[in-house]
Amino acid sequence: MGKKGIGYLLILYGTATVITGLAGSAPSASDQINERYASVSTAAAMTSSGIEQSWTCGNRDPIEVGRELRDEIRPEAYSENGGAAYLRTKNYLFIVSRQSPGAESKDSCLITKESLGGRYSGGHFIYLGPGFGPSAPSNGSGGSAGSFGGAK
Repeated sequence: MGKKGIGYLLILYGTATVITGLAGSAPSASDQINERYASVSTAAAMTSSGIEQSWTCGNRDPIEVGRELRDEIRPEAYSENGGAAYLRTKNYLFIVSRQSPGAESKDSCLITKESLGGRYSGGHFIYLGPGFGPSAPSNGSGGSAGSFGGAK
């Protein structure tokens, strides 16, 4: 086999690798949740709390649902606190908690998706432990942010 033959084989192998990688890419956390749970409208809550999307998980235990989601979506951080489960992915915070049944819904378990901006960046979830506290800004006005010996 000549140089041209090896070149063609490398091109075919590269193309097959790219196609396989695109076809085999893992679905997002939202896609995985969409497959299992029904989406619910939270228009009123979206404006005030930063919730981007929510799903009902029926009358199931939020901790149980949170642990199942943890095993499926493999978040960067996971914590349980006060009967709720918190899952942080690269771009979003998923909260599995109980809701008070309203007039329109008899479901008590709710999964919500929030951007990492807003409440998260404001430090509202620092009590959840490692992986949930917002990082210090890298170029704060008072010297090195959060480093040893760098405070001025």
